[in-house]
Formats: sequence, structure tokens, C-alpha cells
Amino acid sequence: MVTYFGRNIYDRIMNASILLLLFLAFCYLIWPADYWPIKCIEIKKVEILTPEVKPGDQVVYRITFNKLTDRSAMVSRQILNDRIFNYVDLPSALPRGTDTVTTSIKLPLTATPGQPHKLVWSATYKLPFREVSYRAESPEFMVVGDKK
Repeated sequence: MVTYFGRNIYDRIMNASILLLLFLAFCYLIWPADYWPIKCIEIKKVEILTPEVKPGDQVVYRITFNKLTDRSAMVSRQILNDRIFNYVDLPSALPRGTDTVTTSIKLPLTATPGQPHKLVWSATYKLPFREVSYRAESPEFMVVGDKK
């Protein structure tokens, strides 16, 4: 019988093989291919299509992105100035691939005229054991005129 430091070498090989199989099964169950890559989306550009907006008007913007997963995300938007205007989070289930979406949000009546504002767009993906968020900011746009 072949021994290695007092133990049967064949037992050590069997134990190592079993541990390797358990590790591979763990990796297959916990880290499936559906959850990779960890990078879910690449936000290429956020453009403001209405550079001057009155309080109460629609801010039209276009976002260009490359989605790397089929999972859905929660999209949140904010308008930043000296104050933060939060909008309701929306679920988004767009397909995988490169896309451009044009949409709008209503600028609050309490937005301060004569000052630049920014749109902040973020997407949050809930994955097993973690949550991944991505954020992009638009160029500044100007709030002009009186309230609508």
C-alpha cells in the first residue's frame, strides 16, 4: 500500500476529488451564467433635447445605452439644482442590446428659473446576493421664464 505521511495516498486523491466536485457544484449553483456579467448596462450618453424649459413643462431627454443582460431594472430619475426633485421609480424590462430611448418628465412648478439644472438617471438591478446600480448625468439645461 502506498502511503504519504502516514495516510493512504488513494484516500487523499479521493478526498481531493470529492472536494473539487463539491466546489464545482457550488460554483454552478451560486454563480450561474445568467447572472454574469456583473456589468448589466453601459450608459453611453444622456442628452437633453429641450435645453430651455419653463417650470411645469416637459423636459425631453434621450438616453443611449448597451444592455448586457435580460434582467429587468428599476429606473429612477432626479433633477438636481439647489434642490433635489425625485420622481417615481419605474420598472424597465428592455431587451438585451444597444438601444436609444427618448422620453420626458415634467419639471416641477417649484423649479427655480434662471438657474441650470441636471437630470440624473440611474438603473438598479437586483441580482442574487447583491444589487448593482448604474448612474448617468445629463448636461445642464436652463429653467427659464415664469411658472406655467
